[in-house]
Amino acid sequence: MNRENQGMNENQFWIAIWKVIGAVVVMTTISIGSCTANRHYQTRLLIENAGVDPIGAKCALEGDTAGLPVCIQRAGRTP
Repeated sequence: MNRENQGMNENQFWIAIWKVIGAVVVMTTISIGSCTANRHYQTRLLIENAGVDPIGAKCALEGDTAGLPVCIQRAGRTP
């Protein structure tokens, strides 16, 4: 009888662990997706409202993290 109760407790433990792992995966996916969506939204606002060209808006918002050769070329130009 003890072994049966122990088995149930172990199963419940692993189910709880997998629930936590699943929740972490879901929250990470939501977080990354919402950050990406917000970046695209901000870029679109710059293009539509401020009249900035699309490449300039992307380079301005993403900065050095983009690592796009176009942004590097634009930064090297003198106005």
